[in-house]
Amino acid sequence: MHPIKSTEAFMIKKTLFWLYRCIAWLHRFAWILAAILAVILLLIYLGLRFAFLPNIHQYKDTIAAEVSKVAKQKVTIGNISFAQHSSVQRHYCRRGI
Repeated sequence: MHPIKSTEAFMIKKTLFWLYRCIAWLHRFAWILAAILAVILLLIYLGLRFAFLPNIHQYKDTIAAEVSKVAKQKVTIGNISFAQHSSVQRHYCRRGI
């Protein structure tokens, strides 16, 4: 076994430093990607929560048509509404189905 020369030691240090920098960059990129994904999911949730679900009664005919198509039976919805609660779980009132 031969002793490590100073140029070989320098190359090893340089390679390890480069590897450390790549891992640090990937770590930072993963956090940024996770933050962007969290923001997108939050916007989807808020869009559904405040735009679509409070006005769900406007879509009852479309919902009934899609359910009828899947069930291969005539489905009608008499009344559908979104119950406002401060909890995480939301409740939907369906009457006349």
